[in-house]
Amino acid sequence: MRPRPGRMFTEDKMGIKHSKFSPRQIKCLELYFSGLLMKDAARAAGYRGASDQALCNQARAVINKYEQSASAKEIFHRAGASEVRIAQLLTSLVQNAKSESAQLKALSIIAKCLGMQREPEEPYGGRK
Repeated sequence: MRPRPGRMFTEDKMGIKHSKFSPRQIKCLELYFSGLLMKDAARAAGYRGASDQALCNQARAVINKYEQSASAKEIFHRAGASEVRIAQLLTSLVQNAKSESAQLKALSIIAKCLGMQREPEEPYGGRK
């Protein structure tokens, strides 16, 4: 059942739990995360402003509300940074890095993710 226009509702499809967003705010977020500029997302979602800056400000307010209501993991997932995507990018960097330093850093990150490399433990008392 679709809510009546102007009514607030709880939306779960973007990882938002127990936060209230209007249908226009949800549309603005969906458009922004699909790659549109803030002003274009706000305009397409139905916001009206006297200038592009006013539209950006309206979209920024919606985005800030979302950022405050969602965890960092949910925000990165929504922006396309899933575990699979990060693994693909790191693997690509290892294969196509222009410098050995960048390649080594990417390999080090992969090794940490796979549990092959651990951060050094601090001695008891925090002194070396």
